[in-house]
Amino acid sequence: MSWVTPLGLPAIQPYRQPNIFLVKTLLQSITLAEHSDQLPVSMTKQRSAFPPNYVHSLDSTHMLITSLKMRDRGLDFASVHDSYWTHAADVPVMGEVGRTVANQLVCAYSVPSLAAYPAHPRVVCGAVRAALVGGLIRQSESALSGGGVSGGTRAGNV
Repeated sequence: MSWVTPLGLPAIQPYRQPNIFLVKTLLQSITLAEHSDQLPVSMTKQRSAFPPNYVHSLDSTHMLITSLKMRDRGLDFASVHDSYWTHAADVPVMGEVGRTVANQLVCAYSVPSLAAYPAHPRVVCGAVRAALVGGLIRQSESALSGGGVSGGTRAGNV
């Protein structure tokens, strides 16, 4: 199963049914698993993993855009999963930035239900995606041309 995040990045669940082999020796038994794209898809794992993986892809979009907006304001930002950090004095600004980004991504969170998902394999908010991807491309080109990608102005890069 795969989908495209609001940033236009592909997300792929590679869950397949492994071939399991038991190798018995004089001292022990060892279980080996063969993993290959040629093996059958594990429908149980695909179904159970899709909801959290899909939500995580939306959360990571929110986190990435929030980090870019904080950098644009010259503020330090760090995150792990859904925990965001900055200097204590900048927490109100980070909250404002995070809420603004979340409001801009409302269309990304308003997607068809899981039951309707196969009929909508590429859920993307066009205008939001175009603006975000364009900004990421410009920033990447700047970094590659020697402009660099810098962190905040207070304590340097995190």
